[in-house]
Amino acid sequence: MMGEYSSQGVSNFWRHVKTLDAWKHHTVIHELNDDELSHMIPCNIHGDGAEMFTDDEYFVWSWSSAFSSSSLTSDVLLHRFPIAVVAEREMLDDNVFWLFIE
Repeated sequence: MMGEYSSQGVSNFWRHVKTLDAWKHHTVIHELNDDELSHMIPCNIHGDGAEMFTDDEYFVWSWSSAFSSSSLTSDVLLHRFPIAVVAEREMLDDNVFWLFIE
C-alpha cells in the first residue's frame, strides 16, 4: 500500500498536502500528528468501462493506493482492487440499477 514510501515518506507527503490550497482547511489531516499521518494512505477510486465479451460492456470500479505503482508489478490486480463490476445494460435500466436513481 505504501509503494516505495517509508513511514517517514508518507508523513512528508501529508505535510506537503497540508500546504496546498485545496487542503489548507481540511479538518482531518490538520488534526492528526505525524505518527498518525504515517499510517494514512491516500486511495484512488477509478471507474471505467471494459468490454469483456463481444458487444457486452461492463463498468468496473476499483480502488488502489495513491502510492502504488505499476512499475512495482506488471499485474494490475496486485495493486488495483475491484469494488464492483456492473453490466452497462443493467445501468441503463432504472428498475434494475437502483444506485443512481434520484
